[in-house]
Amino acid sequence: MQIQKLWFYEVITGISLMGVAYVCLTNQMLLPFGKAMLVGFYLLIAVATEAMIASNFRPGKGLLVALNIAVAAIVLLAGRSGTASLKLPALIAIVTLVLRLAVGAASLRASKVGVWRGVAALVGGAFLLVSVIFTYNLCLSIYENYFFYPRLKEGYIMPTRWQDSAWLLELLCEIVVLLYFGYRLLKYAFRNKPTLAST
Repeated sequence: MQIQKLWFYEVITGISLMGVAYVCLTNQMLLPFGKAMLVGFYLLIAVATEAMIASNFRPGKGLLVALNIAVAAIVLLAGRSGTASLKLPALIAIVTLVLRLAVGAASLRASKVGVWRGVAALVGGAFLLVSVIFTYNLCLSIYENYFFYPRLKEGYIMPTRWQDSAWLLELLCEIVVLLYFGYRLLKYAFRNKPTLAST
């Protein structure tokens, strides 16, 4: 039963990584900053999931290699319909395999609490970084649309529809949620006596 759970979690991880890789490879409208965010999200999923799975289930080295080869094969499927050449998807799959094997091996040697703290610090730091980026974009949008352009352009119409206000409110709520979860994860990661969450 434990091996079935292990395979299930790894397949779900592989499918989610394949989805992120597919969007990054096929979406031509993404700006470089958007692609960088997707690459960071991809690495976060790859590292955090492998650390948690390896520390919780403690698979043997042979099983760990087999699981990560399966994940790399699933990621490689993103390139079959995404790009004409398989070089980039194959490179992504190989890098994913090597990275996840290194993280899995390190997680097997570390204590469970240490791994949980490391993952909490990684994910919490990523949440705080994204919340800072969202805050910057929100402040820039408010400044440009309500202060800068009305003074610069004659007859500029400020965005005052309800959809504009709803978008600003949604972005503000996302920032608050990211800050809250980032704070909680970092608080768990750096407190003096961490304990595992009760399951």
